[in-house]
Amino acid sequence: MELLKFENTLEKDKQALDAIDEAIASLKSDKEVYAKITELKLTKAEVKTDLATLIEYQDDFHICASCPGLKECPKARSGYKMEITRERGRLHQNFFPCDLKVKDDIERNKYVKRDFPEEWVGLDIRKIERSASTRNPMLKAMALNLKGDSRWLYVYGKEKSGKSFVLACFANSFAEKNPGVAYINTKTVFDELKAQSIDFKGKAKFARNMELLSSVPLLVFDDFGLEYKTAYVFNNILSPLIKKRDEDGLLTAFASPYPLEEALRGYKYKAGKENVEALIEIIKGRTKSAFDITGLPLYK
Repeated sequence: MELLKFENTLEKDKQALDAIDEAIASLKSDKEVYAKITELKLTKAEVKTDLATLIEYQDDFHICASCPGLKECPKARSGYKMEITRERGRLHQNFFPCDLKVKDDIERNKYVKRDFPEEWVGLDIRKIERSASTRNPMLKAMALNLKGDSRWLYVYGKEKSGKSFVLACFANSFAEKNPGVAYINTKTVFDELKAQSIDFKGKAKFARNMELLSSVPLLVFDDFGLEYKTAYVFNNILSPLIKKRDEDGLLTAFASPYPLEEALRGYKYKAGKENVEALIEIIKGRTKSAFDITGLPLYK
């Protein structure tokens, strides 16, 4: 019995040594990783001592070499690449954001809230087709906004007319010099705000979010008019946001499937005709003109 145990131990030791030899051979045959080992001037003994770290570096390196994109990054620390340094004969790991992660962080810092597709990130108003003469006033208005004009934008049109795309391009351009933009899906965010406001534990969060949306340099209401309309939403969310931004002269934009009056019509039966009409006048007073983009080719 003792002899059998001894033989099993020897077999396990041999397997372990074979695994080490295979790992070292793999590192040596890996051109890029072996170049790193050479650069660090590691001895064979040091390679064996820090074999686990080198294998981890090898795996990390090749994930980056065949990068599947930031969203599909399989690493535990998505978007970070591993570097190794030699100090006092031992290897040390350091992790740094990759180029895609740095770019993504820069883009994300432009927004406090961004409810539009990833593929629109980085696009700007140069991506909007300029051929149709009826669109020139909209582009001129946007150009003025980028130079500091605080007049609001109201863009409307049928489904898939490109209104959300237009304002996403504009928001990206604006955020280049004015970070902290909010581009919100009106229905989704209003539902979240309402839920926070009626929850005792969520009231502080509601107050913070209302303050944030009231004070960002640009607030874009996407799908404006599609939110669930109640007196509560009007009195506690929509009206306070519009009035505060009007009071502070902060740029605000709307993308809607409806003209302004139609977008807010449903509130009249819930919050009172006079209250709604007063809010419409505020928006109209702040907006140079509304732009109907139905049927216009917007994508270059």
